[in-house]
Amino acid sequence: MKITYLRLVNFAGIYAGLGLSDVTIDFKNAKHKITLLNGVNGSGKSCLLSNLNPYRETFDARKTIIRTDEDDKLMDGYKEIHYEAWGKKVVIKHYFGETSAKNKAYIEVDGKELNENGNIRSFNTAMEATLKVTKDYFTVGRLGDNVTNFINFKTSKRKDYINTFVPNMILIWKLFKQLVLSFKLLRITSIA
Repeated sequence: MKITYLRLVNFAGIYAGLGLSDVTIDFKNAKHKITLLNGVNGSGKSCLLSNLNPYRETFDARKTIIRTDEDDKLMDGYKEIHYEAWGKKVVIKHYFGETSAKNKAYIEVDGKELNENGNIRSFNTAMEATLKVTKDYFTVGRLGDNVTNFINFKTSKRKDYINTFVPNMILIWKLFKQLVLSFKLLRITSIA
């Protein structure tokens, strides 16, 4: 699964950190396989990382992930993320708003919409069938005092998560070793 595009509109963490209402990152233009997010504390790095998650939830315990206006009403927010997964192009769009009618989630695979009504529950089902990952898969992605994740799970939920996650550990370890080797080669090349 490869992320190729991300757009966030009216996200509180981005606006607080960068002063921007609309941020777009096109990963297809990246020259390398690794992307580094660099910035001072509070610049929006964690918000970006949290929203690489294809689901609506970001596991952020802050009051809201979408900005509010002067009257403390939720602004209209938008998240769009593109993936390449198993030879398919997947486009996910989330709409956030003050009313439930404005809160919608869509998933398009190779140009075909799989969740035409925008219902969030049916979106989650379509996501699991398409990307082969549940919401829980993304729970270890961030650690911090403003994050709700694996640590907050009840014991039975932690066991279920570990039983899902552990089979992938061998692959993750191989990728980590490859990454370490790549950095060593990069360091040697840059010194020489």
